[in-house]
Amino acid sequence: MKFAVLVTDLAGEKKDISYISISIRDIEKNDRDNFEKIVLDTISENKGFLSKNAEANEVLALFLDALDAVKCALDIKEKTGPVNVIMGIGIHTSATLVNEGKEELKYASMGNAVATARKISQQSKNNILISKDTKLKSGGDLRSRPAGEYFLAEGISRRESLRKDVERIVKNIKSEGKGFDVVR
Repeated sequence: MKFAVLVTDLAGEKKDISYISISIRDIEKNDRDNFEKIVLDTISENKGFLSKNAEANEVLALFLDALDAVKCALDIKEKTGPVNVIMGIGIHTSATLVNEGKEELKYASMGNAVATARKISQQSKNNILISKDTKLKSGGDLRSRPAGEYFLAEGISRRESLRKDVERIVKNIKSEGKGFDVVR
């Protein structure tokens, strides 16, 4: 699992980072370990970084791509269906200073990005709410509908999901040093 660590060194590149806050309101005691494993695995599978700065009864993660963050939240919602948990998921995208390391993503929040993600997750009623900034950065392949001042994430087009999967496979092949040819 890759982690994100909050740092006070403000050197780095400014990027848009998407923050997911999962506010756990109620969970059966015997379901907690299964829930945590599902969430941590899903964050990792979707190129996310787990934050060490989460509060009690919260999971906080960040993503370098807004659409990856939304896909992760949708996957978490689907995979935790059998788990007896009541949670709210909020996603906010904001400018952040980033230093990328091999095993850690070092970041310094700009403004109130994490606080906004937490606020959105608190207002979420066992669904996925995203900020306007996240909706804009996710592009046209995100299906959502207005829900007050936020948007309810409903899904991602199959075309975009497939494109992301192909990118991930190609990147893994290249990182393993294996060559490949494209045949048309």
